[in-house]
Amino acid sequence: MGSRAQYATMQDGTFGLYYSQWGAYQLELDLLPGPEPATRFARRQREVSS
Repeated sequence: MGSRAQYATMQDGTFGLYYSQWGAYQLELDLLPGPEPATRFARRQREVSS
C-alpha cells in the first residue's frame, strides 16, 4: 500500500517522468510554492524509465 504519485516535467522540449511511493498525500503542498520549486522537487524523486 502507499499513496503513489507520478510527476511529469518538461524542460527545453524534453519530458521527464518521476515517481513517489508516498507523494500523493501532500501533492498540493508540493506544488504550492510555484512551478520552478515544484519542478525541482519532482526531479528529486525516483525517475521512471520509458
